[in-house]
Amino acid sequence: MPTSTIPADNKRTPRRWTQFRLRTLLLVPLVVAVPLAWVALHVQRYRAERAAVAELQAMGANVTNGEDLGPVWLRDWLGERCADYFH
Repeated sequence: MPTSTIPADNKRTPRRWTQFRLRTLLLVPLVVAVPLAWVALHVQRYRAERAAVAELQAMGANVTNGEDLGPVWLRDWLGERCADYFH
C-alpha cells in the first residue's frame, strides 16, 4: 500500500492571493464603472453642447462663451475646446 509523503498536519495547501470572493469580483467593476459612467455623462453633454454651437454657427449665429475658461496651463495642455469643459 503506497504511503503519502504529505505530513498529516499539512494536508491543506495555503490559499493563493489570486483567489477572490464573489463579492469582491462584483464590487470592483461597480467601483470602477460608477465614476466612468459619471464622466461619460458629462462628456456626452459637452459633445451635445458643442454640436449645438457648431450648428448655430453654421446658420450664421455668433456664439461666444464670454471669456476663456480654465487656467492657462490647462488650456495649453488640453487645448481650448477641452479646457472649456473644466470650468
